[in-house]
Amino acid sequence: MTKECYQRTVAELSIDGTNIQEYLVDEGLAIIYERYASQCDWSKKVNEKDPYRLS
Repeated sequence: MTKECYQRTVAELSIDGTNIQEYLVDEGLAIIYERYASQCDWSKKVNEKDPYRLS
């Protein structure tokens, strides 16, 4: 968990072992914001599979 430039919390969310952000991206309901992608290991794997998913 970190803070971004406006001091908002940036964190990964999970429920019962499922990463919510990863689920939303996989379902096409969200995109990865490149500025913070380096903080999440799963987003690096997504970028390798489909480099166009980063914003």
